Amino acid sequence: MSTTKRGLAFRVSDSWPLVWSTDHAEIRWQSGTVPAEGVNGHQPQEVLELVAERLRELNETVPSRETSLAITNVEQAILWLDERTRDRVARGVEGTHER
Repeated sequence: MSTTKRGLAFRVSDSWPLVWSTDHAEIRWQSGTVPAEGVNGHQPQEVLELVAERLRELNETVPSRETSLAITNVEQAILWLDERTRDRVARGVEGTHER
């Protein structure tokens, strides 16, 4: 099993919602809210973290300004989604379909 810098675990397994190998990824998205359905798939933030990690690996091998900018933008997307979650927690609507 491997983990991202934020501690997201991923492995190649039929029982895990994300199947990741050197040439493809199969994603099962979260269906329903976690409080109602339990964790049964992945959130966009988790997939973006894997994308950022892969881009960092590629950028170490063949550094480029464009890849660095892509990494920055993916990280920015993660930050905004995390901010959305913090806001929803503060308003008491996280884990619901309420706005």
